[in-house]
Amino acid sequence: MLHVLVGATCNNNCIFCMESDRGRRRTHILSQSADDIRRMIESYPDKTEILFTSGEPTLAPRLPDYITSAHTAGYRTIALISNGRRLSYPEYTRHLIECGLNKITVSIHGHRPEIHDSLTRTGGSFLQTVRGLENLAREKRRRPLDLHSSTVVVGRNLPYLVDIYEFLRDKSVDRMVFNVLMLKGRGLDHIGTLMPTYRQIASKLHELAQRISAADRQRVTVADIPRCTALGLPFDIVGDQERFSQFEPSQSLGVEGLSMEDLRRMQAEGSNKMLQASLLDVVSEGEGCLEGDSEYYLTTRELKDGLMRTKRPLCSTCIHEPGCPGVWEGYTARYGWDEFISVQADGPPGEKTNQKQRATNLPKELSSTVGTPTAGAEPRSKSEK
Repeated sequence: MLHVLVGATCNNNCIFCMESDRGRRRTHILSQSADDIRRMIESYPDKTEILFTSGEPTLAPRLPDYITSAHTAGYRTIALISNGRRLSYPEYTRHLIECGLNKITVSIHGHRPEIHDSLTRTGGSFLQTVRGLENLAREKRRRPLDLHSSTVVVGRNLPYLVDIYEFLRDKSVDRMVFNVLMLKGRGLDHIGTLMPTYRQIASKLHELAQRISAADRQRVTVADIPRCTALGLPFDIVGDQERFSQFEPSQSLGVEGLSMEDLRRMQAEGSNKMLQASLLDVVSEGEGCLEGDSEYYLTTRELKDGLMRTKRPLCSTCIHEPGCPGVWEGYTARYGWDEFISVQADGPPGEKTNQKQRATNLPKELSSTVGTPTAGAEPRSKSEK
C-alpha cells in the first residue's frame, strides 16, 4: 500500500497526534507540487491500494485531482483517512466518491461529544464527524463504498469501548478498528496521561469480544497491540501491523525527534538500530527516489518505526516474533517487560488451533485456550536493548 501525504493542516488538535511537529510536516507537504504527487501516484509499482493521509487530507484543495489521478493510474482501492468533519458537507463528499474514492476511514474517538472533543481538543468536532458518517452511510446506499472507523484507544475512552462499538454499529460502519495508542509524536509526549498498560487494554477488549457475536466480531479489528499481551482475545480480531510505503524528502528520516545527525551517531556507536539506520541512510541519499528526481525517496513504515521499537532476546523464541514489530521503547521505559511473554505453540509451527494458555503474567479474565507462554518475563536491562 502507498501512503501519500497531502494534508498540510488539520482542523482538529488531537492530543495523541503522531505528527507533533506539524510545522515541519506542513513545510514538507506544501513544498510538494501537484506534479510531484502525480508522479508519486504513477510511479509506485503496486496499484492495489493507495491512501491519502497526513494532517486532514480533505483540507487539501487538490484532493479531488489526486483521487482522479489514482483512479486513472489503475489503483483498485483508493482510500482516505479523515476526521470526517468536511465530509459533513454532502456535495463535497459525493464529489470525492465520483472522482474514484471507494474506501474511507473516519477517525472517531468516543460515542459522546465530551469524550471525543476532549481528545481532539476541538469543540463541536464530534457533531460534525457524526454528520460526516451519516452522509457516508447515505452514499453507501447509492454506490460501492467501504466505510471504516478508527478509534485511538487511550485511558480516557478505554471504559467505553462497548459503547463506542454499539454507536458505530448503528452508523453503517463496515469495520471498526480500535488502534492502541502509538507511542510517537504527541502520544509519546503525553504517555503518562494517555497510555494504559497493554494488560488493561486487553482486559477491556476481552469484555467487548464477550459482548458481541462471532459474526459481529468480523467487523472489529484491534491494531497495534502486541499479540503476546492479547492472548485472551479471539485470534481473528487482533490485526497484524499495517505495512505501507511513502515518499519522504531526501536527507530527512521522516521520524520526529530523530535527525540525520542522530542516525550517523547510531551508526558510529554500533547501536542495535544500526540496520534500520544504515538502510535509511542509503535511501535518503537518493537510492529509490522518484525517477529523475532526487528530492524524494521511498521508505517504509517498518524502517521508520523500527528506530523507535525494541525487542529482547526472549522474543526470538516466540511464535509471533517473525511478524512482530517489537514494543515501543517509550512503553518499556515506563512500564518494563513484565507483561510480555514468549508464546509457544503446542502443535506444528504456525498452527493456531488447540493451543493452550497458562495463566502466568495474565489477568484472570484473560486465561483462555489460546497459547502457552514461556516463563522469564523479567525486566530487561538497558544493555540488552
